[in-house]
Amino acid sequence: MSADHDLPAGDEDAALDALLDAAASELDQRLRASAGFDQALLRLMVVAQDQPPRAAGRPGGDAAASIIAIRAKVHSLRQDLALLRGLDRGREYDRQLERPRDPVRDLVHDDLRDGMLGHARDLVGALDLAGAPGAVVDRAGDLVRALTMDRDVNLVLVRARALARTLTILDALGLGAGQYADVFARFQVRGRVHELAGMLDGVRDLNSPLNWAVDLGRAADRIRRIDHDVAAVLAQAGDVVGTISLVRDWKRVLAGAYRLEDDLARAYPCDLTSDLIGDLIDDLIHDLGTVDVDASGLDLRHLDLQEVDALAGVLWTLDTVWPVRIAGQVRARSREIMPGTFRVRGPGTEHEIEDHSAPAH
Repeated sequence: MSADHDLPAGDEDAALDALLDAAASELDQRLRASAGFDQALLRLMVVAQDQPPRAAGRPGGDAAASIIAIRAKVHSLRQDLALLRGLDRGREYDRQLERPRDPVRDLVHDDLRDGMLGHARDLVGALDLAGAPGAVVDRAGDLVRALTMDRDVNLVLVRARALARTLTILDALGLGAGQYADVFARFQVRGRVHELAGMLDGVRDLNSPLNWAVDLGRAADRIRRIDHDVAAVLAQAGDVVGTISLVRDWKRVLAGAYRLEDDLARAYPCDLTSDLIGDLIDDLIHDLGTVDVDASGLDLRHLDLQEVDALAGVLWTLDTVWPVRIAGQVRARSREIMPGTFRVRGPGTEHEIEDHSAPAH
């Protein structure tokens, strides 16, 4: 206190007590605020549920939200690939044990594969609209081409298996020499073989990142031989002399059809190609992680966010609104890099982000 405003001893003691009480009260409030900061911050992240989205209200908000949504989609593709690998292993195990195919599992398998390809195609357009770097868009295009080859080879395998099954049934009928032409025409045997040849040629023409690991030449040669042998059987079917060797040629058709599936499996190794597709997805995740995303002040409740890893490196502020189910995880995985601004930690961010000490609360 100033010497010009000396107070009597009693008044001075009272004033000092008042100052001490005020200081203690302020300290208590600070301690309470500090202790409840995490809870308060979490509440701020999920409040304003009745407020309109604010992404469009800030320049670049739409693009930032789009990149976050794209990241989430790519991470879900990685999960789908893991499921697909499990189904593929089950199918291969059944094939080795000569078990009948499970139609329900096959339906789930095909739907999952087609869904992955559809999502990958959507990603290319979404990345382009979001203004992502050309290298990232190209990476997504590589993934589309790889998934296209994977789907098409799978279709060829299904058709090859159906051909072998059809020929097995025909063989069990014990056809007479004069019956082959009519029965083959009725079951479209020649048409099935030609369809297979066309599908395999289409797969071989795909410009896919998997081409170097795939060699479909032997399977293509096998299909041509099957077609030649079927034509020979039909040519001999109406020839009395030719029917002497008909059984031998028919068995060669059967053997060729049975080996075709094995040729395709060797030409397109499931484990290797699946790993290569997984590498493409991981590369795309890494590339998207290099794109700076500022979600400050955005309302992101509409996004389907399942993994916090998809948000690695994203900047956000106290008024950013996250989906309720993931808000707590975002807070736990973030650190404050400047007052009121946070960055989500994750793979690839630990050594690239300058660590600012957070101010006291």
